[in-house]
Amino acid sequence: MFLVFLLADSDRNHLKGRAYMNKPRTLDELRENIRCEIQAVTPGVLADNFRNMQRLVQLCIKAQGEHFQHLL
Repeated sequence: MFLVFLLADSDRNHLKGRAYMNKPRTLDELRENIRCEIQAVTPGVLADNFRNMQRLVQLCIKAQGEHFQHLL
């Protein structure tokens, strides 16, 4: 489940929407949907998210831990 926290907001929201798409009625059904959707995340999506995370970390370092949203 750690993978979900590594995804960008837009990808996380997409994953959440797909997990609820078939309207699971039980917690077990929801868990299974989440497992299936996580397994469907492609290596390309992961690579894009890791590159974005690296960029954000570099901006944070450049800003010396201060706010850096204005640099995005």
